[in-house]
Amino acid sequence: MFKVILLLLSLSLQAQLAPIDNYLGLIGEQLEQKILNDEHLLRMIAGAEQGKIINPITEQEGRINLQREVSRQVLEQIIPGCLDASQIIPWVTERLSQQTRERKEKKQKQEETKKPWKIKKNSILSAGYVNSCTIHTNGLLECWGDNYYGQTNVPIDLGPVLSVAAGGYHTCAIKADGTVKCWGNNGNGRSEVITDLGPVQSIAAGHYHTCAINIDGLLKCWGNNDKGQTDVPADLGPVQNLAAGYSHTCAINIDGLLKCWGNKGQDQSDVPTDLGPVQIIATGHFHTCAITAEGTVRCWGDDRNGQTNVPDDLRAVQSLAAGHSHTCAINIDGLLKCWGNNESGQTKVPADLGLVLSIAVGDYHTCAINIDGLLKCWGNNGYGQTNVPEGLRVAVD
Repeated sequence: MFKVILLLLSLSLQAQLAPIDNYLGLIGEQLEQKILNDEHLLRMIAGAEQGKIINPITEQEGRINLQREVSRQVLEQIIPGCLDASQIIPWVTERLSQQTRERKEKKQKQEETKKPWKIKKNSILSAGYVNSCTIHTNGLLECWGDNYYGQTNVPIDLGPVLSVAAGGYHTCAIKADGTVKCWGNNGNGRSEVITDLGPVQSIAAGHYHTCAINIDGLLKCWGNNDKGQTDVPADLGPVQNLAAGYSHTCAINIDGLLKCWGNKGQDQSDVPTDLGPVQIIATGHFHTCAITAEGTVRCWGDDRNGQTNVPDDLRAVQSLAAGHSHTCAINIDGLLKCWGNNESGQTKVPADLGLVLSIAVGDYHTCAINIDGLLKCWGNNGYGQTNVPEGLRVAVD
């Protein structure tokens, strides 16, 4: 009689109990994973097992008993012999608690990604006007190329560094304690670190100016300001990424919005109104490029050498660098592609380079670190800027 009542109730409540019927049909080798990942069913099991109604009197009571029977069959598949509510309820409760913890951890990770300046990767490779610099596996900095102003003379008291930025005729590095040290040409005070800067997390060197993001995410700039390149916008707020061009500066705030200021002679500081949030920014001599939230590249400014004509087959990218009149990007597969001016072979990627982890672009030369930690440079070598020191291995992430 009881089975007949259950059958009649099952037919009359088919619409309401369709999810349960579906689960009955799933009993098999994939049942366990489906049940474990279905919070709705887990809650149904917990509620049904606590209902102690045996003989259905009302439709609601019949539904409860039907759910109990479904629960019994489901749990028998998952935990054979575990039909006692004193065992079932703790098991279900623990699973629900685990799902709550997983949601909380996911939310925390999402919150952290809104503050990327706290987890920003440092630059282990940088290319200046006609010089190059990188960080050894031991944390020590090495530079080569043009040294007319002493820009490749790494200070003997520098010690291990976290990041390097090579400008026009000066070089800056973030020391292990987070403080900044600059050397080389100090015209316009570009190498004279401002006294209220404090520890920093990121630095960029333009042709005649320098900018850095301190530990609070605030951007400060110093050096030549003839085009307003060091006038940080008052409404910029905390910053997560920056780049310094010949005479313009760009920064991405914590909301992913890009702002540029300084020289607008080639529209390099005029951010496209439809650009939207961006991840990474790169500034060349008179052009600017950015990686959008979708991973695509947008460029604007001077295009006399095709440096802003992004190749159609580039696909999504993970890293970007801009030089005097050429641009390079690493796609999501680790392949490097360059475009623009190639008069010195700066956009001709070596065939044996392999997959790439990091890139840096000078005025007319390019450098890249492959997945084996080997550094290669190519393009103009008038000052030895592409002559990578023999045996050099870099501190790859």
